[in-house]
Amino acid sequence: MANVHYASIGDVWKHLPLAEILRIEHPIRYWETHSGSSSYPLTHSPERDYGALAFLEQAGRSPGLAGSAYWRLLARHGSGRAPTYPGSPLIAMELLGEVGGRFLFCDLDSESLSNIVDDSRVLGVPLGSVRLVEGDGVSNLADELSGLAEDKVAGTFLLVDPYRPLEPNSEGETPLGLFVRAAKRGVGCMLWYGFDSRRYRSALLEAMGAGIEGSAWFGEVSLRAEDLSEVGFDPGVLGCGIVVCNVGEEALAACGHLGEELALAYAGVRLPNGRDGSLGFEKWSF
Repeated sequence: MANVHYASIGDVWKHLPLAEILRIEHPIRYWETHSGSSSYPLTHSPERDYGALAFLEQAGRSPGLAGSAYWRLLARHGSGRAPTYPGSPLIAMELLGEVGGRFLFCDLDSESLSNIVDDSRVLGVPLGSVRLVEGDGVSNLADELSGLAEDKVAGTFLLVDPYRPLEPNSEGETPLGLFVRAAKRGVGCMLWYGFDSRRYRSALLEAMGAGIEGSAWFGEVSLRAEDLSEVGFDPGVLGCGIVVCNVGEEALAACGHLGEELALAYAGVRLPNGRDGSLGFEKWSF
């Protein structure tokens, strides 16, 4: 298992809006650049206690969150004797598999890809509907995007989920660059980004503002601090956001509502070190 930061607050504000977008939009083709595993053991750790486990505890009191696709999946998988956390491949396969979805998952870690195969069999997703690529997701999906026929653009959704969106691969392609190309083609797409300081956030937003053409929707949650040194605990990220393009107004409105409800649910939540773990939420478009 390559991803040790699963079920952190960064995953919560990735999978919460992602699941709602997929529930509303129902794309036929779903692609991921950095898939990771499709399920993880939902054990206690400081990151998970503040992330998915705190969400499970708090969100049940919020009608908006408790009615979300993510809450239903997390509540079902995260209960019982061997609770698990649903990663994005599992979320996609559960929400789209029953309507004939076709999936392309990329990751460098073979163990993570094997986990996706195992879960796809449990879900009954036809084997031919799932393609796995052990390799760089940015370059491989750039090739897929180049070969995508025009009549298939509207039914395709891409999740770009890098650790560092501005970092180029060996071919000089960045995750942000792939996202921009997909958005320009008209593909529905979502880019997740995280930051540990307000300074790095500013650099990210400047690069995204300069690169993205056309309209884009941003939704961001964060702790109220300038950087993690003020927090005294590393919850995975100081803050994180999503950028969404070529998605309908219903899905965007739902994401905005869920972000507001998430901030309300975390009001008064404490970090594992006892400090304030309340979240702020911002949304904007350009």
